[in-house]
Amino acid sequence: MDDALLARFEAAKRKIDAPAVPWQALRPRNRASHIVNKYKYASRAHGVERNAYLTENELQGRRLYEKRSAGASGLSSRQEFMQAVRELVQVTRHSTVLWNSQRVNVVQMASKGWHVHKVQKGGSHGAALHCKNCRGSFYLELDDYLESEQLEARFNALLTERHVPGCYWRSKTYNLAHNYYLTDVSLYLEFERINKELGKYKDSGVMPDVPHNDDTIALARTFGASGVSLGPLALALRGYTSIDSEIAECTGCFRRTFVATLREPNANNHASWCKFADEQLLIKMLLKHLKPQKNSSIGDRLQDLESRLHGL
Repeated sequence: MDDALLARFEAAKRKIDAPAVPWQALRPRNRASHIVNKYKYASRAHGVERNAYLTENELQGRRLYEKRSAGASGLSSRQEFMQAVRELVQVTRHSTVLWNSQRVNVVQMASKGWHVHKVQKGGSHGAALHCKNCRGSFYLELDDYLESEQLEARFNALLTERHVPGCYWRSKTYNLAHNYYLTDVSLYLEFERINKELGKYKDSGVMPDVPHNDDTIALARTFGASGVSLGPLALALRGYTSIDSEIAECTGCFRRTFVATLREPNANNHASWCKFADEQLLIKMLLKHLKPQKNSSIGDRLQDLESRLHGL
């Protein structure tokens, strides 16, 4: 073998047998990445502004930059939205303002990205609100709008204008028709909720004794309920979940009531803005969609399927 070739083999062998040395490839920062970062992030000019409802630590702890293309980070799931509604209900439950059923309520507040901000200032007649997306905050003094018409005129404007310019929630709203109100599109959420409720009752062995009617019996087979589980089904169809054997809570407006109260005729403890304010609406919708269509042709069924898919 040639001496030069042998020397090359020996050199290669020594490199292979040598211990591995950790190294890291350093890629030069190109101009494109610089441009992306320049327009993706911006200095938080409003971060140094004074805010009477934030402590010094909260002001100093804010990031010095923000994403220009920030999306709806404050409400990334339906669970977080409902948690925001629950907290707003707890803060405003002692207010003297009578919420309007559709246009002025805590659901509308949460749909514009507002959360309860925990501060020391403020009484029981207002709510300190905070946006997780733009870090904007303000105190909504509800007693300033004792007349419902005056509050309604300013309500939507307040919820929009208090967001920082460029915030996602200044132009967007959480889709309540798909995620809160009882509609054909959101009906599957109620199927899921009722199934989970019945499973919870079966696991715990606690069966609330709530009166049921023929409509409940008609829906019993759909949810696999019978006998003693008809009471829990009737409770779930009215929008409630059981806290314990004596107390139930509405899953739409988070009001609590005694199970014994729900046994009374025409008992309805829902808030006027709650999606379950009409306790018969969900039952009617379920019966309507579960009722077989006898005289529908193939074309009608395909057209109905197409309209439902477009709704989703």
